[in-house]
Amino acid sequence: AFNSTEMVSRLKIRYIVAPTDSGDTARRISRFKPDCLIVSLSPNLATTRELAFSSGVVPIHIKKPAKGWDTKIMQLMKESGLTIKNDRILVAESSNLGKATGTNSLKVITID
Repeated sequence: AFNSTEMVSRLKIRYIVAPTDSGDTARRISRFKPDCLIVSLSPNLATTRELAFSSGVVPIHIKKPAKGWDTKIMQLMKESGLTIKNDRILVAESSNLGKATGTNSLKVITID
């Protein structure tokens, strides 16, 4: 969580996106008050509702993609009008898709 907030200021990240089932990742990042919004994507409606009370978190309820999150994230961010071309987004997720192993991966996506 701390590393993600450090990356925001150094790499001029526009949003942090945290795909989550439980909401833990978004809540942990929120504690450090990054200089950008945290977009939390969750297939769990209860988690989405709970995250509405976390500072700086914008919870979005979505269906879980069958493959990776990257395509879904880029599509959602473009369609919502939140990003423009060449914006950078930081994705904080588990590298073990579909398993509750915690967040162990940070990657920067540039909107094309």
